[in-house]
Amino acid sequence: MPTNSPVRLTPKLRELVAADRLGRPQVGRLTEAHAELLTLVARGKQGFDEQVSAPRALAALAAGRPEAALPVLGAVLADPDAPRSDRVAAARGLGVVATPDAEELLLRSARDRNPRVQQAVFAALGWFGSPRVARELGKIRPADAHARRQLELARALAVHRHGLDGPFLPAVAAARSRPAGRAKTTELSLRAKTPKATATDLDKVQGPLFGIAVAPRGYALQCGEKEWTVFVNKELDPSSGELARLRDRPWIAAVLCWWYPMRTIATTQYVLLTRPVEDAAHIDVVRSDGEIVFTGAAEPLDAGITFSIGDVQRASRAPVRLAGRLTPKGVELDVALAAPRRVGTRGTGSVAAG
Repeated sequence: MPTNSPVRLTPKLRELVAADRLGRPQVGRLTEAHAELLTLVARGKQGFDEQVSAPRALAALAAGRPEAALPVLGAVLADPDAPRSDRVAAARGLGVVATPDAEELLLRSARDRNPRVQQAVFAALGWFGSPRVARELGKIRPADAHARRQLELARALAVHRHGLDGPFLPAVAAARSRPAGRAKTTELSLRAKTPKATATDLDKVQGPLFGIAVAPRGYALQCGEKEWTVFVNKELDPSSGELARLRDRPWIAAVLCWWYPMRTIATTQYVLLTRPVEDAAHIDVVRSDGEIVFTGAAEPLDAGITFSIGDVQRASRAPVRLAGRLTPKGVELDVALAAPRRVGTRGTGSVAAG
């Protein structure tokens, strides 16, 4: 229980965990004393001189003192009486820690009865999981549809990360209609970034990179006013002629991070998965919740590839077509069009909404 003597937060911790802050600084390095106070915030064991957020304390511990964070993250996640928001934050924190011990703690909660906690556990396992994740999650069949889809993504990410033979995500059909004409479409652009610009962008990313090392050069993808940075798997570095390896095994080929206005923060929105199909590679672009939104194929071309990607058939979609060539010299696009509004039953908006 909290004591009668409130603890005064240091300025650094106040910025990290005070409940009334909108923006948050980078966690940076935390001292042992910081970690002890954050643990008290996370477990509600002490009163403080202002309202504090346990989920933010858990996130700060995971980012700033990952090994020291393991006991409290595991304890909060496993506590059925803890607030759901705290347990979800603990699962995400274990995904940030991303060690074998963190994987073990997450797998222990993979059958949790709360579907939102279970979904967070599957998402975190997808960020870094070993081949064991693909095996163990294959023994679970969640009742909740959202948790089930997140589980399927976590298994597929482990498969693509480690080049296993499956299981892959369920096949989806490409949309039957495409953008009709330039008068009714928004143009897409895709261009190579310099290594310096790529590194600068990477420093501003919030969210998982799904266990891949990033190639020195990324790509800027733009649709109207919305922009993403495409971080390519270093093992498939286009500038080094490595794209032919797409036919060798399944890959987490790239991660697409969407930029908030003013380009202060980029957040992980999509992951691009590939797998060999005969002499080509099948492509799925998947939202972080497991829904496939774009699909296509790539074929070898000298030291590069030709590719074609479009939206999938689903209830609400923004027709998209992107096709061209990716080589060590850069990108050449033949088609790059997106409908400015969705078609279907879930409202309107641009392709950026996924």
